[in-house]
Amino acid sequence: MIKFDSFPPVFLLVGSNEILYEDTKSFYEKIESIQPIISMKEYENKTDVRLLTDIESKGANKAMSDIITFISKTTNR
Repeated sequence: MIKFDSFPPVFLLVGSNEILYEDTKSFYEKIESIQPIISMKEYENKTDVRLLTDIESKGANKAMSDIITFISKTTNR
Protein backbone atom coordinates (compact mmCIF):
# COMPACT_ATOMS: atom_id res chain seq x y z
CA MET A 1 0.00 0.00 0.00
CA ILE A 2 1.27 3.44 -0.90
CA LYS A 3 1.26 5.94 1.95
CA PHE A 4 1.08 9.67 1.33
CA ASP A 5 2.09 12.34 3.83
CA SER A 6 1.30 15.24 1.50
CA PHE A 7 -0.72 15.78 -1.64
CA PRO A 8 -1.58 18.78 -3.85
CA PRO A 9 -5.12 20.24 -3.99
CA VAL A 10 -7.53 17.76 -5.62
CA PHE A 11 -10.84 18.12 -7.48
CA LEU A 12 -12.57 14.88 -8.50
CA LEU A 13 -15.51 14.47 -10.89
CA VAL A 14 -17.21 11.07 -10.91
CA GLY A 15 -20.41 9.50 -12.19
CA SER A 16 -22.32 7.33 -9.71
CA ASN A 17 -22.47 4.47 -12.25
CA GLU A 18 -18.79 4.59 -13.26
CA ILE A 19 -16.75 1.43 -12.88
CA LEU A 20 -14.19 3.44 -10.85
CA TYR A 21 -16.79 5.11 -8.63
CA GLU A 22 -15.84 3.20 -5.45
CA ASP A 23 -12.12 3.71 -6.17
CA THR A 24 -12.71 7.44 -6.56
CA LYS A 25 -14.58 7.61 -3.24
CA SER A 26 -11.83 5.61 -1.52
CA PHE A 27 -9.12 7.87 -2.97
CA TYR A 28 -11.05 10.94 -1.81
CA GLU A 29 -11.36 9.55 1.73
CA LYS A 30 -7.63 8.76 1.93
CA ILE A 31 -6.48 12.12 0.58
CA GLU A 32 -8.86 14.33 2.59
CA SER A 33 -7.05 13.45 5.81
CA ILE A 34 -3.80 14.98 4.52
CA GLN A 35 -5.08 17.65 2.11
CA PRO A 36 -7.83 20.02 3.28
CA ILE A 37 -8.20 21.49 -0.22
CA ILE A 38 -10.14 18.63 -1.81
CA SER A 39 -13.53 18.36 -3.42
CA MET A 40 -15.46 15.53 -5.07
CA LYS A 41 -18.47 16.16 -7.29
CA GLU A 42 -20.69 13.18 -7.96
CA TYR A 43 -23.00 13.01 -10.96
CA GLU A 44 -26.02 10.77 -10.28
CA ASN A 45 -26.81 7.97 -12.72
CA LYS A 46 -23.91 8.83 -15.01
CA THR A 47 -21.56 6.15 -16.28
CA ASP A 48 -18.82 8.60 -17.15
CA VAL A 49 -18.18 12.30 -16.74
CA ARG A 50 -17.19 13.57 -20.17
CA LEU A 51 -17.46 17.30 -20.25
CA LEU A 52 -16.28 17.83 -23.78
CA THR A 53 -18.71 15.46 -25.52
CA ASP A 54 -21.61 17.85 -24.90
CA ILE A 55 -19.99 21.07 -23.74
CA GLU A 56 -23.26 23.02 -24.02
CA SER A 57 -25.24 20.70 -21.71
CA LYS A 58 -26.47 21.87 -18.34
CA GLY A 59 -24.34 19.23 -16.60
CA ALA A 60 -21.17 20.27 -18.44
CA ASN A 61 -21.80 23.93 -17.63
CA LYS A 62 -22.31 23.09 -13.95
CA ALA A 63 -19.14 20.98 -13.88
CA MET A 64 -17.12 23.74 -15.54
CA SER A 65 -18.50 26.23 -13.02
CA ASP A 66 -17.51 23.88 -10.17
CA ILE A 67 -14.00 23.53 -11.61
CA ILE A 68 -13.62 27.32 -11.91
CA THR A 69 -14.82 27.78 -8.33
CA PHE A 70 -12.37 25.17 -7.02
CA ILE A 71 -9.44 26.68 -8.92
CA SER A 72 -10.37 30.18 -7.76
CA LYS A 73 -10.45 29.06 -4.13
CA THR A 74 -7.09 27.29 -4.37
CA THR A 75 -5.29 30.15 -6.12
CA ASN A 76 -6.68 32.89 -3.87
CA ARG A 77 -5.24 31.45 -0.65
